[in-house]
Amino acid sequence: MTTYRDSMLILTTVRCPNRCTFCAYENDTAHITAAVPSLEEMVAQTEDFIENALPHITRNNEVYIVNSGSFFSHQVPREYMRWLAQRIKGSGWDLVVECRADSRLERYEREIAALVGASRRMTIAIGLEVADDEVLRRLNKRCTLGQYAAIAERIRSLGAEVKAYILINPPGLLPPEEARRPYKESIDSAIRKAFQTADFAVDTMRCTTLGLSPFYPYKGLRLTDNWWPISTTEAAEVANQLRQVYPAEVDFTNRQIHMWWGDYFRRKKIAKPIDYSRPESVMAARENVARICEETIGRRGGISTGVKKRKKTESCI
Repeated sequence: MTTYRDSMLILTTVRCPNRCTFCAYENDTAHITAAVPSLEEMVAQTEDFIENALPHITRNNEVYIVNSGSFFSHQVPREYMRWLAQRIKGSGWDLVVECRADSRLERYEREIAALVGASRRMTIAIGLEVADDEVLRRLNKRCTLGQYAAIAERIRSLGAEVKAYILINPPGLLPPEEARRPYKESIDSAIRKAFQTADFAVDTMRCTTLGLSPFYPYKGLRLTDNWWPISTTEAAEVANQLRQVYPAEVDFTNRQIHMWWGDYFRRKKIAKPIDYSRPESVMAARENVARICEETIGRRGGISTGVKKRKKTESCI
């Protein structure tokens, strides 16, 4: 399985009517249309994707389909869902699609049953982001933790598995009016919240997969002054700890997909919080993440021990 999937199809369709404040689809014009494409157009896009991505699909044994919003909504025609079930039947591929916590899955029971029956394993992924109703409100998710718990139960009852996307250090953890905290205090709090969110995803939602990534803003997104970008070292150690303390699969990407934040501290004329030229500084940061894991969840794993010196041209914090 790749870290950042080559077996992922970004399905072209209309934009999600919900505007989460951090969503990168805000600037995506390549995959957003004014009207829902016809069945023929969606089939053609999917067939073209499968033809070009077949080596990756075969290697990962998986077709991963994402779209702006929910797969199970007016954005995706039922006829396409039925066609997809027939297209992957007998392939032995896993299938992953996405929905929101407020998606009306009961309206798509037949389509979901067909997709579950056609795939080796079907997973429905949900953007949980953070297990905190107040932060969810600030992120404009328009969903509550109660809804996440309820839809996860519904997904399992339909024979699919549940995946939760978790953002490490999203904007909105602090209210905009709260003063900026020192880096370590702010990031320690964000790491703690990530572990709390993972605990909710595993224990309450009973997720079999956690989709974990640090938050990196897309170009043009306005951020409050009290937000810090988390270091790649600390984010990766969160994933390392979760892989050891939970049975759920941790699907982690540290790829900075929206903007390079490697020069953030240089531009702000602030010293980097981790000195990558000193292995002891890197190890201390990782040990701190493991300590927070133990304090939050009640157990921890060993820390990553490999240290690679950064090239001067590498954009990384």
